[in-house]
Amino acid sequence: MTRIMAALLLVGSCLPALAGDLGVGLQYSHLAVDRGNLNRGNPGLLVASGTRRLSESYVFEARVGTGVVSECCFGPRLENDSLVGGYLVSSWWELQPVNPYLIAGYTATRTLINGVRFRDDGFSWGLGARQRLSPEMELRFEAMRLLENDYGRQDSLSVGVSYQF
Repeated sequence: MTRIMAALLLVGSCLPALAGDLGVGLQYSHLAVDRGNLNRGNPGLLVASGTRRLSESYVFEARVGTGVVSECCFGPRLENDSLVGGYLVSSWWELQPVNPYLIAGYTATRTLINGVRFRDDGFSWGLGARQRLSPEMELRFEAMRLLENDYGRQDSLSVGVSYQF
């Protein structure tokens, strides 16, 4: 218990020094899921993110998400149970009013098809654009290949907001 308290105090004391380098976000992702005999399943996903600026051009982003929309019309019931990922975001171009970026990393998902849970993971990549709404807030649009392996593929189109501290 003492170690946990000491760690919390240490992290808490470092937060003011990190202000400006940390951020949070929330986005909605519309997925395209191909797995086995299932083609073109389209569940929705709500994703929360935390960011840490590493340099002027690079940001580390961690994401966690859960399914909010399932699909069951004319076929098997499809739900995206969860998503966890870590990504490096590279923004080399500071254009106005929209700034493009590249994103790459690792994603692990759990998908339910007719109540059977499947776990997939793999390399992720994509591109996006962000529009600054204020010095702290931005609107983001993103297209991403979440994973592709021997069992299937998941792609996403996302829209969201992020806030920089």
